[in-house]
Amino acid sequence: MRSFRSSAMRPALVSSLLAAALLAGACSAYDSTSRKVAEAITPYRINIVQGNFVSREAASQLREGMTRDQVRFLLGTPLLQDVFHGNRWDYYFSFRRGSTPVVQSRQFTVFFDDDKLVKWQGADLPSEYELIAEIDGMKAAQRNQKIGIATSSASTAQPASAPAATGASAPEAAPAPAAESTPPASEPAAQAPATSATPDKPAS
Repeated sequence: MRSFRSSAMRPALVSSLLAAALLAGACSAYDSTSRKVAEAITPYRINIVQGNFVSREAASQLREGMTRDQVRFLLGTPLLQDVFHGNRWDYYFSFRRGSTPVVQSRQFTVFFDDDKLVKWQGADLPSEYELIAEIDGMKAAQRNQKIGIATSSASTAQPASAPAATGASAPEAAPAPAAESTPPASEPAAQAPATSATPDKPAS
């Protein structure tokens, strides 16, 4: 009786194990698919601009001997003012576009002596137009390049050659003059049948 029960329960146990294995495989496949979908769909992230932006145009207007108020009027109030270095103003600017991990940063420093501007330093300052182009996500050079490529491709494209002229459109050749038909030479009259050379026999 015990052997009969064990033999009867064995198929049920095997089927339950197979069902569990299939369920685990389906769950793992679902997890991988959902992970791929989540990685493909990224949320929108805004551009982050922080600090004091010093443009190339503003820095070019600095002159030695300017007062602090004049420098503040051109560049704005500095974000960082070191209490231990009162004669130094640091302008720090950072920009990150969307979800990209790359952060572009700029630093510009001015130095005073007796409340007069003596020197300033800061390399690779972008212009205002370049900053707007970076924030908007477009580069003027790339845009001009795309426009140039589109213009060149449009100018080089030639229309398809016209199909060969059909008989209706082709100029008709002048018909050749008809040759004068000469009347056929009259055939000689049919000759009379030749008479027999042998004389008729006299009647008896």
